[in-house]
Amino acid sequence: MQACGDSLFLSEEERDCLADSLEGFEEEGKRYLDCANPVMEDYGNCLSMNPGCEAGWYDDCTVAYQDAIEMCPELPDGARNKFITCDL
Repeated sequence: MQACGDSLFLSEEERDCLADSLEGFEEEGKRYLDCANPVMEDYGNCLSMNPGCEAGWYDDCTVAYQDAIEMCPELPDGARNKFITCDL
């Protein structure tokens, strides 16, 4: 059984998928990830404060994440379409 906190970490396969999706869009990917990585780290930290994995706890974390990630530069369509299809 997977603990709820375990889902906060990406597998090697998931990381490879994300990296492949940015191939050919390295500069745009760097700008996006420079913004998104700290947002994801904050999100993970917020989620990890719920050691009992109680339902509903994540709502505030998710709203804060969604607000912050919207401020990041967008990826070009070609990269974004591949990026969002990675099975995370």
